[in-house]
This record gives sequence, structure tokens and C-alpha cells, in this order.
Amino acid sequence: MKDVENNSSNQQSDIKKSDNSKVDDTVRVSTTTIIPKPIKTVWVFCVENHVINHPKWDEDIKLEKIGSGPIRIGTKIRRTNTRYGKKVVGTQTVIGLEKYKSVTFEIVEGPSKSRGSMIFKAIDSNNTKLTSTFEAPGDSGMDKHKDLIDQMLARSGKNIKELLEE
Repeated sequence: MKDVENNSSNQQSDIKKSDNSKVDDTVRVSTTTIIPKPIKTVWVFCVENHVINHPKWDEDIKLEKIGSGPIRIGTKIRRTNTRYGKKVVGTQTVIGLEKYKSVTFEIVEGPSKSRGSMIFKAIDSNNTKLTSTFEAPGDSGMDKHKDLIDQMLARSGKNIKELLEE
């Protein structure tokens, strides 16, 4: 694992690059953040209140839930991505969910399909390890953007941590 330097000081941050690879023609980028909050607090913020909070940790994404009820497998969310100065409207669907452990979304933006996941692990009763992963098919062209995606995931992890520390 490589530490990512915190730009505001010379200290190392709690955000780690855990994987930045291409396996079986799949582009995979992953970061890990240690959050000084109990796993339930992190889970509720990131998953149960995903539609409200995702735009807080990633300002390029706006979300709107399609339908009602709690986040569960099959939940569809309309997303508007304004990253790269271009507005792209798509959907994300919950395709995996294990309470207090993991959530996985399939993301469709135009012809592009990818997956985003978050894995939650309690380090102890007051600290949570959050690993965020982005995956896309090798032919999606995302391999050219691995470093940028890695930076965005690290920024999101840092923002989640800061928002939960407020």
C-alpha cells in the first residue's frame, strides 16, 4: 500500500491507495480511508443516506432516487455527472448489499457501464475502515484515466471522513 500525502500538512493521511490495477481486462481502482467513527455511523451516512450524502462528498454527482423505500438490492438512482465539464445523465442500481459490510452499484452513463463498491470493516468500536472501489471493463477507455479516478476516490474518502468528523 502507498500512502497518499495530505496536501494541508506534511503528515500522512488516513487514505491509502490499496489497488490500482487492470486484471482480466478490468480496470480497478481502490482507496481505503480510516474513519474515526463506529461502523454503523459510517454505514448510515454512506449507504442508508446515500442519495442525500453522495453529492456532499463528490460535488460532481447529483442523485435522485427512483421509487420509495430504503436502499436495497434493486434500488435505482438517477445520477447526473458533471465531471469533465460535460453533463452526463445515467443510473446506478444497487446490485449487492450486506448490511454494515458492503454495497455495490452498477453505474450506467450513456454507453458506459461500471461498478462502484464500498466495503466497511470495523477496526474497533470507534474506528471504521472504508474501502471504495471503481471497476470498468478494459475496453471502456477508463484505463487512460486510472490516476484521475484514483485521485477522485481518495478525495471522496477524505471528504467522507471530514464530513463525519464535523
